[in-house]
Amino acid sequence: MKRRVLFSVALALLCACNPKPAQHPRELASAAPSVSPSGLPPFRISSKGSSTQPVRIVEQQGNRKLYELVARSTESTVQSQTNFRGTFRQTQVTFYAADGGRLDGKAPTTAIDRASELVIMSGGVAARTSDGVLLTCDQLQYDRRTGLLNGNGNVKIVKPAPDGSLTLTGASFESDLHLSHLKVQ
Repeated sequence: MKRRVLFSVALALLCACNPKPAQHPRELASAAPSVSPSGLPPFRISSKGSSTQPVRIVEQQGNRKLYELVARSTESTVQSQTNFRGTFRQTQVTFYAADGGRLDGKAPTTAIDRASELVIMSGGVAARTSDGVLLTCDQLQYDRRTGLLNGNGNVKIVKPAPDGSLTLTGASFESDLHLSHLKVQ
């Protein structure tokens, strides 16, 4: 009698541990997530901020802040700490130079690709350096490895000068964060 009771309890427990119905092999194959080289599936993050609590990302190298991004919303894919891609909407990005200077920019969209170490602002960029230099362009790319900026499309740079201002225009440019070492084309 005891054996029957124990067998019944064990059978009930085993049935309770697997409440999912069996799936067809084709369903299992289509439901399998893609796997990263690390063997883990990527995960996606969607978030929306508000005017009082926006989405915020700060990138640092040691104790030095490289950039800070503030956005209204984000769609991101994370495969590992070094393989992150995010698209942010209604963004403000501040890039920090090693000497304390900074460049503050706004754009409708900003993408961060941690694997390639790029920050790409697009959709019409407006920026200003801490020295008062103004920049507008269609797309602005910051390379974390080099600390350089590349801008494309309708580039306009206005530098304040003692006798007025100097305006540079072109299709593209490359520069440091101060917009002082410029190559405009």
